[in-house]
Amino acid sequence: MKKVICASCGKEIPTSEIKSYDGEFFCPDCMTECDRCGERLPYGLTYSSVYGRLCDCCYGDLFG
Repeated sequence: MKKVICASCGKEIPTSEIKSYDGEFFCPDCMTECDRCGERLPYGLTYSSVYGRLCDCCYGDLFG
């Protein structure tokens, strides 16, 4: 079984479990979705707020 390395945590993951974002591969644990718009993106690219985890665009709309 072929494996790849998660770009965020470095864990080896089977190709059947990978999530991709902007050309990089992530394990399911390192991906989340914006609680406002539903965009799937790496956890490290989200913001914590009273509205939950938000992508950059939604965070800017609410707090920018």
